[in-house]
Amino acid sequence: HGQRIIDAVADQLTSKYRAFVAEHPGFSGGVSIFGHSFGTIITYDLLTKAGRAVGGVSYPVLRCPTASLPAANYFVIIN
Repeated sequence: HGQRIIDAVADQLTSKYRAFVAEHPGFSGGVSIFGHSFGTIITYDLLTKAGRAVGGVSYPVLRCPTASLPAANYFVIIN
């Protein structure tokens, strides 16, 4: 299910960004992304293209698509 989740989130981020730019054609700023709970892991993977060996530990390799938006800020909420 991991690949479907990554693909769906990337598609939604790209879709929402494109809709915003269509409504505001003069927009040239960056985008802030907020992550909470499992969403922090998903968005981190998308932004860093994770899925490689880290510290000698191999993780499952997922194809991480690029969300087509200029991510300027990334905020994580952990509670």
